[in-house]
Amino acid sequence: MPKLSEAEQIEGARLLIDGTLASVEIQTAVAGYGYDGAELASGKQKLTTTQTAVLASNTKLGAQQAATAVFVTDDKAARRWYGDFSTDARAVFHAAKNAPDEIKAKLAKRSWTPEKLAQAEAALAALIAANTKQEAAKAEAQSATQVQKTALTDLNTWAAEYKKFARKALRGNPQALEALGIKA
Repeated sequence: MPKLSEAEQIEGARLLIDGTLASVEIQTAVAGYGYDGAELASGKQKLTTTQTAVLASNTKLGAQQAATAVFVTDDKAARRWYGDFSTDARAVFHAAKNAPDEIKAKLAKRSWTPEKLAQAEAALAALIAANTKQEAAKAEAQSATQVQKTALTDLNTWAAEYKKFARKALRGNPQALEALGIKA
């Protein structure tokens, strides 16, 4: 049997819970196996927690992807500036802004004006900031993904146990089992 996607797992659990809550007959049958209103509410909360975690994880992943896109753009710009600059004056890159006038004059002859140096320095600073933001977004996305996986595992554990007892409770009622998404 192929592994179900996260969306299919969540939908299966939703069908179990909502199908049960929509049928007094099913609620009565499973209550004898410990699936009373409180236990069904617990399952519903696990479903809501999982749906929220998936949404948060997807949002964090989107933010991480956006931060990575900014980083890649800034990385290209900074590399272009730095590559051009290093060809002419790599040894004095960081000191160029405060370099003696004679070095500034040599740099200016190579088209490295104070304005161009400031632009190159700003591009490098933007790259560093973008990388910092990207790494933070990556960590947040990874954390949100872990929360999502934990919630989904908890929901799947609850749903698997519920299915076992629903099969027993609804043994003679294949329509009720199918209403819950359980093959009779």
